[in-house]
Amino acid sequence: MKPVLLLFYDHDPAGLKISRTFKKNLADCKRGTGWSPKDLIIERFGLNAEDIEQYGLMWIDNLRTSSGRTSRDHYYIQKYGQRKCEANALFKNDETLEAGEQICRKAIEKFYGENALERFREKEETSKDKLKDVYENPIWESFNEGLDQILEQFNSVEVEEKQPKEVTLEKETVVFIDNKHYGLCPKCATQFNYGESDYDKLVRCRYCKVLMRLKFKEKK
Repeated sequence: MKPVLLLFYDHDPAGLKISRTFKKNLADCKRGTGWSPKDLIIERFGLNAEDIEQYGLMWIDNLRTSSGRTSRDHYYIQKYGQRKCEANALFKNDETLEAGEQICRKAIEKFYGENALERFREKEETSKDKLKDVYENPIWESFNEGLDQILEQFNSVEVEEKQPKEVTLEKETVVFIDNKHYGLCPKCATQFNYGESDYDKLVRCRYCKVLMRLKFKEKK
């Protein structure tokens, strides 16, 4: 049987790029996993532009990334414009949720056939019939009753309130610095750099971890 991987990402430059490079990413892991995606069928089934238009999903009129950078994917911009559609657009209301179900169903039925759900339900019923004697065994009733009793016992046990631990404040060492932008740790004598913005700040020595309060040394 051929494995099939269905991908669903945002409709934006990053989401489309992930879909295009996913197989290569798996191939790059071949030496570590011992498995090759050569025969793997990868298909992106959402979000696609035709689904966004068909189901009236919301476009967002910008292409800024999570870091605030504006996308410079000229091919994408030329084809779709300065806009994107995120996957959570499908969670807007009942209509969009139904649209999401239709998109997923269409992708699955492409490989399993339009009657996939009915075939699954038939197999489920057949399995239940085979295990009918197991399901109807009275042992399960007593088993569930025993679980309920155990849970009741646990719930009846009063949980002692945890006493808040006393917090011990770490003592800081005041270190006087000047405008030469370097100083020495008073404990291990390790040299450290600083700037004017560090005056009156708390810092730690990178070696002995002593806590230092940097104070500017006024000239006499």
